[in-house]
Amino acid sequence: KKYLKTKPEFTWTEPTDAHSIVGYYYLLDQDPTTKVTKDTGIFVNDTSLKITQRLENGTWYFHLVAEDSLGNIGKNTAHFKVNVNQVALRKIIISSSVGGAVVFIALAVGGKMKK
Repeated sequence: KKYLKTKPEFTWTEPTDAHSIVGYYYLLDQDPTTKVTKDTGIFVNDTSLKITQRLENGTWYFHLVAEDSLGNIGKNTAHFKVNVNQVALRKIIISSSVGGAVVFIALAVGGKMKK
């Protein structure tokens, strides 16, 4: 699917963890296999994110991993594909299974859907 807005918004649900989740590390790039670490990721402590930098047309990947209150980060990075091509859809729900847990992301991108 292709999306009109070049500044997507991501929303996800907090995974279940024996220790509370304190935040997330993310990256947005064009490599489908990027592994997010504390050193490479950008930390956020919310379950939503609006990209402020304009994305060029093409295929992008949003990579996400959680950090718990002990400082542990998830072993498996969740990867979500975003196609930017000025053709649109208002909202899509994406799910990915990561380490036995299912993560849901709602991607709000605006515009009108073109068939």
